[in-house]
Order: sequence, then C-alpha cells, then structure tokens
Amino acid sequence: MVLSMRKLTFPTAMLCMLMLWSACGSDFSDRMRPKPSAFGPLNKMVVVAEPLVWDELRDTTKFLFAAPYPILPQPEPLFDLMHYSPEDLAEKSGRRHLRTYLILVDGSDTTSRSYKMARSDLKEVRAEGIDKSMLIKVARDKWAKNQILVYVVAENTDLITTALSRNHSSIIERIREFEASAREGQIYTAGRNVSLSRMVADSLGVGLEWPKSAQAARVNSEVAWVRMETEKSSSSVVITSMDYTDPGQLSRDSMVKKRNEIMARQIRSGSPGSEMVVNDKDLPLTHRNVELAGYNAYELRGVWEMTDDFMGGPFVSYFVLSDNLDSIYIIDLFVYAPGEEKREYLQELEHIATSLQIL
Repeated sequence: MVLSMRKLTFPTAMLCMLMLWSACGSDFSDRMRPKPSAFGPLNKMVVVAEPLVWDELRDTTKFLFAAPYPILPQPEPLFDLMHYSPEDLAEKSGRRHLRTYLILVDGSDTTSRSYKMARSDLKEVRAEGIDKSMLIKVARDKWAKNQILVYVVAENTDLITTALSRNHSSIIERIREFEASAREGQIYTAGRNVSLSRMVADSLGVGLEWPKSAQAARVNSEVAWVRMETEKSSSSVVITSMDYTDPGQLSRDSMVKKRNEIMARQIRSGSPGSEMVVNDKDLPLTHRNVELAGYNAYELRGVWEMTDDFMGGPFVSYFVLSDNLDSIYIIDLFVYAPGEEKREYLQELEHIATSLQIL
C-alpha cells in the first residue's frame, strides 16, 4: 500500500523528516556548519599523500619546496614541510584547518582516499581516471576559509615527480600570491604610519606603506632610512635615487659598488670606521631583472656585513627604473637579527616594497 503525504499525521510526518535527516549523515551537517578560518604560520606547507606515495616522493618534494630561501646567512627553507596521510587528516579536524596544502595523488589507485578527495574537488578527476596523464589544479577553502590546496594528480609517482619538477616554481609563486593578504594583515595589524609615508613622499617622491611600528631614522631630500625594531631584530629600509644615464648602472658589479657607497655614507655600527659592505666573496649573490609593483627593476640579493665588526645579515636591493627612464630609485632592505631566523623578517620588508609608488 502506498501512503500519500497528505494522509500522514503531523507526528508521523515529523518522524519521517527526522529519519531523512539522519540518513543524510554527518556530511550534510558538515556542509551546513560555518567554516572556521584557516590558521597556522605562513611558510608552512602540509603535504598530503598516501604513505607509500610519500615514501617515493619525500626526497623530491623536500628538494623542491624545502630548498634554502635565497639568500640568508644560515640556511632556512622556502617552506616548513609537514606530511599527513588522508587518514591523519580524518583523525583530527585541526589538521584540516591549516592554510596551505600540497596534495599528491597517484591516479593509478582510484580507490585511495586521496584520489577520492581529488575526485570530490576537481571535475577532471572521475571514477574511471583522470583526463590527462598529469594534472595540477588549485582549490580554495575546502575545510576552512582562506585556505589553498594545490592538487598534483598523475597516472603514477614517476609522473608526479615530473609534474613537480616542471612546475614547482609556478606552484611556489601561486602560494606566495595567496599568502600576500595574510602577510599584509600581520604587518599592518596595528595600522599604518601615515605621517611617515607623507614625510618620505614629500622628501623623495617615493610612496610606501609603512606599518605603525616604523620609525624614521633619517629622512631628507637625499635619503630616507626607516627602521622597524623588536626585542630580537632590527629591520631597515634605505631609499635614495640617482640619474639614469647608462644601462651599465644596472649590472651586478655596478649595483654592488653603488650599494656599498650608499651604506658607507649612511650606516654605522659602534666600531669606529666600520662600514656596511656586500659580502660577495664568501657567500652567494644573485642579480636578476624583476618587476616590483609594476615597475621594471633589477634585484640584488645577498648578505651584508660590517667591516671591523661582527655584524651581518641578509639584504635585498631593488634598483627601480622610473617610467620616463630618467631616474633609478634604490630601495634597499636589510635585516639584523643575531641568533634568530631571518626569513620572515626579510619577507615582511619585501612585502612593504611591493607598495612602492614613484610619485
């Protein structure tokens, strides 16, 4: 006998509704529950892979994503890696609420939890297999708000290795773009130092957004030296400019010479006669053409030290061409944090530099 809903009594109808609700299981209630915000430090990457897959790909993944951050006095990794299996993620909800995930999926095992996870998030992954032999896709906010998941799905672990080797630079760039908003929130959590921005702009014609903690060590029509101090570190930005007359001014050697000249005039330590210089004899130094805040620039990245003193740290110098190509604006970032890791301090300065405006 078929019952019509119109003939059901109210208590019976409610019982049916409760049974239907229960049949949906926890998946429905999970979807209805508001997502928490992702947490955890920046530069932390959770690698999700089945145990056997991780055993095969551990060395490759660490080589590509835990390589030394360029360039610091003591090695610090690009990312702090942590591995979880899909089962590990299921055990504790907090493991699913971190910011950044790299998910490695062996497409030859369509019954694995990692494959099913990729299938639920990516239309290219179907029950019978993936559309291509290698697939890299980005998903957002799967378990928490402000979360990024980079899926690398391939027909076997050898092809996952190939995909990572070919595309790790673009994966890193995508993650850094994602991290930018969170880093901005950390840098400017106490607000912005608007008066300092006006002072530097009025003196040098250069606009930068400074955090509230930034203080002017020296600002005049020739140079601006801005410092951000904590109990453990001193981070500085030195800004000046010069006429652009010759492309040779943007060569590696010319930029090193110019930086040494600027710092010899502006920066002193407690030791008489000590000067800040680039150490390009004992430590690596990189030089490349980059884009900074939409401007054509050349970047010098390495380690500075003080002559006749035991002080040093990482630096990044940007030689930025004005749009009319008559001036070079020099934005120099350097960190002094003895005994401390310096990656985050340098990244904060690099982020501040991306707010550059030549007025």
